[in-house]
Amino acid sequence: KRLISTGCILVGFLVATAPCTFAVSPLFKSKPTPTPLPVGAPPAITATPVAGSQPLPEPSPTPAATPPPLQPVGTVESQPGVPPAATVTPVVTPTVPVVATPAVTPAFVTASKPSAPAAGTVLVRLDGKPLATDRLLLVKPGQELTFETTMTLPASSGRLLPNAQATDGSLLNMTTGQTIWRVPTKSGLCKIRLSLEEETPAEEKPADPLAVPMGPVRTNRGACEVNVYVLYPFDRNSTTIDNYPIGVYPNERGGNASDFIRSMADRYAPPQYFIKVAPDTAALALSPRFKLGDFVPAALRETGCYIAIQPQMLAFLEELQTAVTREYGVGAHVTILREYLTPGEQQTLKQKDVPYAMFTRLLYGDSAVIVVSLDGKNAMGDLNKDGRVDREDANLLVTLVDQVQNAMKLPGGLGVSDKPLEPDWPTGPCVMFDLRGTKTWW
Repeated sequence: KRLISTGCILVGFLVATAPCTFAVSPLFKSKPTPTPLPVGAPPAITATPVAGSQPLPEPSPTPAATPPPLQPVGTVESQPGVPPAATVTPVVTPTVPVVATPAVTPAFVTASKPSAPAAGTVLVRLDGKPLATDRLLLVKPGQELTFETTMTLPASSGRLLPNAQATDGSLLNMTTGQTIWRVPTKSGLCKIRLSLEEETPAEEKPADPLAVPMGPVRTNRGACEVNVYVLYPFDRNSTTIDNYPIGVYPNERGGNASDFIRSMADRYAPPQYFIKVAPDTAALALSPRFKLGDFVPAALRETGCYIAIQPQMLAFLEELQTAVTREYGVGAHVTILREYLTPGEQQTLKQKDVPYAMFTRLLYGDSAVIVVSLDGKNAMGDLNKDGRVDREDANLLVTLVDQVQNAMKLPGGLGVSDKPLEPDWPTGPCVMFDLRGTKTWW
């Protein structure tokens, strides 16, 4: 008995002091970790229905020089047979450095450079027309835009679904390849990010029979971030935009208007929309070769101002720059001395004996005073290479402007000044033109 008792005590001691090891039953295995999305892919998001549309409030023009970080701005209605779209989620805060039109049309609007896609290239159409991806998109407050996003993948086993995030406004609907966005009513700079996600089906039979079944997998395939500028509305009964002085426009139907102007009164009505030029927006591209700051004098770029630009002016200047490069080389550049003139500035310059006409097209955003610079000094260059800069050089530029007006079917006024029109302009001749719709020489 003593021997058996001693043996039991010894066995108990060994069991108590030995390390414990437990076998994990397959029933308690942890769930498989889902495969992570590629770096930069937006997180999966869940859609919720959107409430019925509400009347748009009156625009509240508050400048927004730098867009805030992207935040959720709306939800999307799910439609039968259409995969649910996502609520917006924050993405990378835009870091862009940084005018207006009676009717800004998508044909002349623009976007920022797209981010590098994982495969293929995201192509964007706006309201059925290709959207440029290297410039600013100008839109009216509260406007609804329909974006179509497509891309070609080298190999694909799933379908491409759109996703979008914006810093402001409302995402109204997202269907296969299409996104509808209501622009905010607040004027200023904002951003929308359009992306495509490839949805691949889950494995029919998971390798591990005990694994938890997983649904379809979405993989980000590419994205394009669009810089959007919501224009500032202007009421002709007011003399300011956001406290910036504009002045009183001449009455296009009044006694001071000629018969010609009264017959074209709609074209001489004040611009309805303006864009703000400021130090932090001046570097934004309005077209491939012209930035926002190119349209105002250097002094106004520093202090900030509001200007009007007709969309056809941007297209015209691009064609003119192409013609100038062809004739005078890559170093020749169209320099804008003046593109917009407020009625208030017109009165100030009149007191300095600057002879702008009462109804000068500079008031309306479809006119410009320009030179062709060969040395980057913003003065007319020696285009005919005769050793001096004079009217003969300006006449060569007039010929090019006339040719482009005819080619684009944009007739307008055209003339030469032998000397600067304004006191702070560089010496030498300059050329003034407009796109009023009828041919005029002066």
